[in-house]
Amino acid sequence: MARKISPLGEFVLDENVKEPFYDKIINWLSAMVLLSIVLLVFFDAMGRYFYKPITGAAEIVSLLLGVLIFSAFPLVTRDQQHICVGLLDHLFAGKIKWLRDFVVLIASTAFVAFMGWRLWALAWIYIGEGRVEELTGIPRAPVAFLLSGLCFFTVILLFGVIFKFLTGAGANPEAPTGEPTDTPASS
Repeated sequence: MARKISPLGEFVLDENVKEPFYDKIINWLSAMVLLSIVLLVFFDAMGRYFYKPITGAAEIVSLLLGVLIFSAFPLVTRDQQHICVGLLDHLFAGKIKWLRDFVVLIASTAFVAFMGWRLWALAWIYIGEGRVEELTGIPRAPVAFLLSGLCFFTVILLFGVIFKFLTGAGANPEAPTGEPTDTPASS
């Protein structure tokens, strides 16, 4: 089962569409990282109450937070569910709106690719310098490589979004970007 967006903008399950193999992996990764953050913060707070906090908890939470954000990034990008502010949407219509959306997709792809490339380079710098977290000694390079890989995976998904956008296979031209084609167009 895969998710689709209802005419009201809510996610619903669609039994006819098979969920991509990576959905469960990334959802599981995001959920486990979030659970780890919650448990770590809880036990650190409880430890502080008894004057025995977890050493390096803030460092670990900061690393896990980066992994959480970047692990959710591919699915949010694929489903085009980013938070958008529509203050200027009334200024764009028809071909201008299509061009704006296309430019935003291309710029997003370029930016995420650049971010992945810089994280990849940073990971190699961390390896060369032997960088680790101060209190815990956790090496920084594996985390940077993971974040870079998630960026590159997001770029691959963005290419799919661009392909669907150009072929008209994923969006209703009369509806907001990302709304499925089976939604009736407004009159």
